[in-house]
Amino acid sequence: MALFECRRCGKYYPINTSSYICDCGGHFKLEVPSHSIASNPAKSMWGLGAVAATLHAVANQDEEVPRRRDEDRVESSILVDSVMSSPGAVDKFIEKTSISLGEGSTPEVTDISISEPNDEVRLKLDFLNPTLSYKDRGSSMLVSAARYFGVNQAVVDSSGNAAVSLSAYCARAGIALSVYLPEGTSKSKIAQIKRFGGKVNAIPGDRSATSDAILEDLERDHPYYMSHIYNPLFHHGTKSLIYELANSKGGELPDEIVIPAGNGTLLLGIEIALLELLRSGGLLKVPRVIVVQAKNVAPINGLLLERYGIGDTTAMMDNFTDISPSQKELGLALSPSRYEGVASDITWIKRLDQISPEIAATNRITEASKVLNADNPMSNSTLAEGIAIPKPPRLEEMAEVIASRRWPIVVVHEEEIKEARIRLSLQGVDVEDTAAATYAGAIKWIEYRRGNDFNAADATRDGEGSELGELRDNTAGDTKGHLTVVELTGAGLKSPYSDNSN
Repeated sequence: MALFECRRCGKYYPINTSSYICDCGGHFKLEVPSHSIASNPAKSMWGLGAVAATLHAVANQDEEVPRRRDEDRVESSILVDSVMSSPGAVDKFIEKTSISLGEGSTPEVTDISISEPNDEVRLKLDFLNPTLSYKDRGSSMLVSAARYFGVNQAVVDSSGNAAVSLSAYCARAGIALSVYLPEGTSKSKIAQIKRFGGKVNAIPGDRSATSDAILEDLERDHPYYMSHIYNPLFHHGTKSLIYELANSKGGELPDEIVIPAGNGTLLLGIEIALLELLRSGGLLKVPRVIVVQAKNVAPINGLLLERYGIGDTTAMMDNFTDISPSQKELGLALSPSRYEGVASDITWIKRLDQISPEIAATNRITEASKVLNADNPMSNSTLAEGIAIPKPPRLEEMAEVIASRRWPIVVVHEEEIKEARIRLSLQGVDVEDTAAATYAGAIKWIEYRRGNDFNAADATRDGEGSELGELRDNTAGDTKGHLTVVELTGAGLKSPYSDNSN
């Protein structure tokens, strides 16, 4: 039986627990038993085998909160072996258990602005999910679980897209949802939430103030907290992106995937999927994941810089010679142990064991942010509202994943976000500013990579001795054409300038 496990103390909780964090304050993680994953889930439709395995874990819990009615339960005869026995069994299991609006299977198109021969860039149009956001992947999983557990009322806090998505899926499931969001959230998103029946609570201040407000109400009223941040089931929904990318390429993942990072729901889902694919024998190649944050709100970048005793990216870079302007924008510099001849004058994270878990994240973030934003009047404000998260609860976890995988962070400026959105629009692709920020980061990273002439053979590697690291060592010599996929997460209709309401 799969259980939530506290990342800090190791205590176990049933998946249907009413707690959103451990008694010790640690965050939950969920590992679906490896025998529950199909032998090669990448070859099933966007990883239905893995999705069914997670739903199976949901359906086989000891009761803690009452389920709504007996007929909602999945029959005990549909268990791990029978679920994985045939595509028909998988389909039947998912149909009986899941709440879906047809999420996933979003198209990819070739970028005609920065693609080159043997170095293709493809745009993953994930904003074409049902509510115009990739968050639908996670919402389907989380709401499916909540309905199965018998939840009738729930609350969520969000900067917009997650609230819209969860409102839609809760409407489908018959769950009343109360939404907490920053009062500056675009009118188009608020209108969407209301159309889906969500109750809107607009909170003064930034995204962190919204989180604080809902946590106060949780302690007072104890509603079911349908959190896309704290509940790992949401991450087990967003992981479907990786299975989908593998499925579209015959089981092989691209060389690079560019994603935004705010609360880390996509980043952590990708990490889960890569490990599941590896353990199931379905991972042929480890992609490099490029993580993008807005310069004005970049807490992961700030924490990693501060943790290593260097308070400012530019100042750090100025200590070295022969550093290009594009290198100065990389929040996570490249380790010479893995980039011989590429950025050999830069010393950065060499081993995961250099990270000290005892460092207090909040204090470090505060100090790092003061330095990083000292000369920026727009501190803590960015067009990319979907990643404008100054104090993400899972910051330590995200930093650990990025450091151990040696994934680069690219920070982008506001003018670069505007320019990137225009460049996409001129290709017929209309996205919101958060997705434009991701594209801006992709442009900056690809220009840097090409300028330093390293490719798949120089790909970043995992922490030494780790599962993914060993596989990367075995596949780093691949010399086929390079493929980068840019994840575009939200549609242009969600942006403030698209508002037509008064």
